Amino acid sequence: MVEKKRSPKKKGREEKGGKGEPKGTGNGKHSEQERAEQEDKRTFQERNSGGEAQAENPSRKRTGKGRFPIVGIGASAGGLQALEAFFDALPADSGLAFVVITHTDPEHESLLPELLKKKAKIPVKLIQEALAAKPDTVYLPPSNRDLILKQRKFHLEKRPAKYGIHMPVDLFFKHLAEDVGDLAAGVILSGTGTDGTQGLRLIKEKAGVAVAQDPNSARHGGMPGSAIETGLVDYVLPPWEIPQCLIQYFKHPAAIQYKHADKDQKTPDPLRRILTLLANRTRHDFSLYKENTLIRRIERRMTVTRSRNALDYLKTLHEDPKEVRALFQDLLIGVTNFFRDPETFAYLKQEVLPGLISGKEDGALRVWVPGCATGEEAYSVAIILQECLEEKESYRQFQVFGTDIDSHAIEKARHASYIQNIVSDVSPERLNRFFTREDSMYRVKSDIREKVVFAEQNLLADPPFSKLDLLVCRNLLIYLKLEAQNRLIPLFHYALRDGGILFLGTSEGVGPHHDFFEQVSKHYNIFRKKNHLIHPQLQFPTASRKLEGSTQKQEADKEPEKLGPSLGRTVDKVLMEEHTPACVVVNQRGEILHFHGHTGKYLEPAPGAPTLQIADMAREGLRFVLLSALRRVNEENPEIREKGVKVKTNHEFQRIDLVVKRLNEPPLKNCRMVIFEELPQPAEIEQRPESRRPAQQDTRRVPELERELMRLRQDYRGAILERGA
Repeated sequence: MVEKKRSPKKKGREEKGGKGEPKGTGNGKHSEQERAEQEDKRTFQERNSGGEAQAENPSRKRTGKGRFPIVGIGASAGGLQALEAFFDALPADSGLAFVVITHTDPEHESLLPELLKKKAKIPVKLIQEALAAKPDTVYLPPSNRDLILKQRKFHLEKRPAKYGIHMPVDLFFKHLAEDVGDLAAGVILSGTGTDGTQGLRLIKEKAGVAVAQDPNSARHGGMPGSAIETGLVDYVLPPWEIPQCLIQYFKHPAAIQYKHADKDQKTPDPLRRILTLLANRTRHDFSLYKENTLIRRIERRMTVTRSRNALDYLKTLHEDPKEVRALFQDLLIGVTNFFRDPETFAYLKQEVLPGLISGKEDGALRVWVPGCATGEEAYSVAIILQECLEEKESYRQFQVFGTDIDSHAIEKARHASYIQNIVSDVSPERLNRFFTREDSMYRVKSDIREKVVFAEQNLLADPPFSKLDLLVCRNLLIYLKLEAQNRLIPLFHYALRDGGILFLGTSEGVGPHHDFFEQVSKHYNIFRKKNHLIHPQLQFPTASRKLEGSTQKQEADKEPEKLGPSLGRTVDKVLMEEHTPACVVVNQRGEILHFHGHTGKYLEPAPGAPTLQIADMAREGLRFVLLSALRRVNEENPEIREKGVKVKTNHEFQRIDLVVKRLNEPPLKNCRMVIFEELPQPAEIEQRPESRRPAQQDTRRVPELERELMRLRQDYRGAILERGA
């Protein structure tokens, strides 16, 4: 959620009604602000416990030698007016350091330091090499140098002479994020272009705070507008309100009073209550993410929303769907860029991919990139694969599957349009070969787009892809508990073909499962699957146990199967109203309560003891798409339709549309109707393995994805049957 305050229609502040306030601040508003400032003087710990002091959360401690926030400010055209308004409103004792980065002419000395000295109440310094940052000071680099930060010391670099777009704000923000982490703030003021947008992403990845000038108060809204469009900006404000906002943010951080869950504990701890609400609203369970990461990012959102305590923040989550989305985004940590760690991608291209290409006798190369965010890494892999194939003069096809939990990120990945800042990550040769320029954006060309398929998927809950040559999962495992890591590594082993490559992040590894992988490169964390007769134990599904303390009302207490003849009459009524084909009605546990029509083509008795579990009775090709639909149907999505499901029936494959509907009429409340709609297409005769040939690549990505998902579900079922044998 963005905390946005509308600025006056007039730009700048012609008159002030008080220090740092725009004209028109009446007594009522001024009194309210004074009360808020008095409230802010109380420690968050006292407010969080209802008056009882708590120990300060060490993860949010702001004091200590050398620990003070550093604020990076990026501006361009029209930025002088915004900077003057910003520093005119800044008090002399904020405790923050400020670094101003603007687009300057390297041939002329900037007059900006002298101009800001007239407005600022704190010292304004021109940076010299190795100058140490100090609080309550404004710093500016020379106009002919780029600025970076290491160990809170400034270093000057010669501006690159190469052709391309100069992005000094992005460069400094990147180093600011790496150097000070959650004590970093990125502020984007008036300017044209998109400089600073990519840097803000990196600041947010390190749990810093992102602020943009309200475009209504800016002479040029390009830079702040580009930042706001990412959805990562925490505050959108006119420049004169930003200083006080940053001071409040850093001086009054929120904290969660957290203790590990106790089974005998009557009231769930705040973290568990927040995660439960988030799971209920988003259908995604974050309980297997590392607690330190969760706490730090939830506390950051609590500080942004000025929540007094965890209960106050829970109330905000209940009342504001936008804040639920904002917290969800913060926890996803979906920050990526093209060719992240270029040396690693160079090694992959030169030392790993040639072996995969030459070792693949037939069929297309298959690659999976889970946690792909907005698609940069998936496209990076596709580009180096295409380059490698061209260099080897190979005509072999390949398919890259990118998946992520975030549906909004997946939509951006499918569109494949990226801001011009990617010039700092993509070489001019690759930009010309694989991208087209569209206004201020670069779009991946169609020949690469068609080879990358994106889908929404929860890695901890949904079936994996299979028979992969390459699996790229970088910088995801580091955010998960060991429990989740130890579930996913065996899953990756299953997903890879023999000799397939697992590509992890620099701080990740295969843990106790090293016997099942051969290390290709210790430095770059690349592994090769070993061909073992004994496979690591898989856990299906991988999703964690259901969160306790759910805030949603539990579903109906009555068991419909005990309601006798009334159940059949109710089912018949529903069927007559809907004119349904063959179908069954199941309860919440997946047990069949009622059959209608000829369902034998889709369901058959399972071997062993009699059972009415629909998952056990589902024929080949149906089981996992059925389980997925049953899991996803709810009040918000009362009907799930899966089109073109391929079901094996007596040596033939019949395509059907599978429909799962939520029933609400008593006594069927909370039951599900599973409908098998047979398509008019003729049945396909099952081919013997030796007669099968690789399917031709379909440039229509959605049908390709549907076929691929069907294939992986069949493979997934086979793995479970093999495990149970």
